[in-house]
Amino acid sequence: MFVPFVFSLSSINDVPYLWWFYKSLDFSLRNNSATIAQEIYCKTPVSKFAADGYQAAYVQGSADRFGYRLPKNQDLKKARLYTIPDNLIGEIVKGKGSITNAFCYLLTQIDGKFLCFLEEVLEQIERECNEKIEGFITLSSIPTLTEAARLHGIPVIHFELGCWRTPCYLDTAFFDFENLYGGKTVERRWNRFCDEHKKRPFSIFSKQECLALFLKKNNLNLLEQYDHKPAKEIGAVLGYVTYELISCKTHLNDSEMLYRIKKKYGIENMLVRKHPGDPYGGQYPQYQDAIDTKKRSTPEFILDCGTIISLMSGACIEAMLWGRKAITLLPSPSYFASGHEVEEDGLCAGEDFISFFAFCYLIPFECLMNVDYLRWRLTDPSEREIYYKHLSYYFEKKGIPTNLIISETGMRLKEMLMAQGYELESHSCD
Repeated sequence: MFVPFVFSLSSINDVPYLWWFYKSLDFSLRNNSATIAQEIYCKTPVSKFAADGYQAAYVQGSADRFGYRLPKNQDLKKARLYTIPDNLIGEIVKGKGSITNAFCYLLTQIDGKFLCFLEEVLEQIERECNEKIEGFITLSSIPTLTEAARLHGIPVIHFELGCWRTPCYLDTAFFDFENLYGGKTVERRWNRFCDEHKKRPFSIFSKQECLALFLKKNNLNLLEQYDHKPAKEIGAVLGYVTYELISCKTHLNDSEMLYRIKKKYGIENMLVRKHPGDPYGGQYPQYQDAIDTKKRSTPEFILDCGTIISLMSGACIEAMLWGRKAITLLPSPSYFASGHEVEEDGLCAGEDFISFFAFCYLIPFECLMNVDYLRWRLTDPSEREIYYKHLSYYFEKKGIPTNLIISETGMRLKEMLMAQGYELESHSCD
């Protein structure tokens, strides 16, 4: 039995992970499992959230996007929901002086009372469900959950929406048994991939071949711009103005990043892309001349820049996929293969690393809540097994003949595109 864990503290939105809660609710109902979530998620009727305009509660497109069945009020009574009480979290908030302080604390430290609560809930779930917990699935890396799981020998699966996703790409997810924002999984698994590759070479994909596989059919025309000449030296990809995942560890923020970029490159040589979902609506007036105002896709923004820089955005891996250099300033899945300083040159990973990241580290989003897949990953399959399982999945999803998987690197692009009904107007190779 896999148990989703839904938790976040925010002064902007009481339920920032409503979509994740409803995906967890659907998963638990379908698999006779359980979900641990905060009181507001578990006890607020779906109809109330719908009336308040939360699209996750009533918009079919939102449910389709994240892969769950739209919930009903009665589902909250049918599901095995284990509630994190408001008074427990309220005590932590009171003790730390603010919601933000409390969240930063819980993102970095183990809380004794919370730990006792989670251990009791863990045992209660196994007793009432008469089944052992095989793993927790969480969108937030909370050390207290990690410690409770460790004490009982239960793995914790950390995930996040992948760097390649809707609207341009097939949806992927980060999948990690460590903290996504501080662990060493990418480095460790890359070394394991290289060891396996030396013994028996993988079928490595060129970056354009990866794009042919991940781009949605109606976006394959973006490949025509692959050799586009950058208009600016550097492009900055911004996040939320205030983001606890960052502020819990460092005071470095987007404002300082922009300051240092301007100092090194000059405002005339930089392009800035604000986060489209930033709830704070950051303006950065002193950089107004550099802010991208064109309504275009992330790939089109990336292609207009020689180097992409961010604090911890997955856009840095996306940039390398498009042949651009990248600088990632803080630990995150993009960090290992990137440059790390504004004042130094960025790095662009080669085809072998991009293939590893695409087909080993990232997973198809649809696999995230697939019990058979999760159980298989707990068996610690080799990188080769993971690599070819994911490749086969994507090829079949796109309707591309799987025999092309073992073709020579750089030689299958045309056939991959033809299988999708597309032909490059000007064929170019990596």
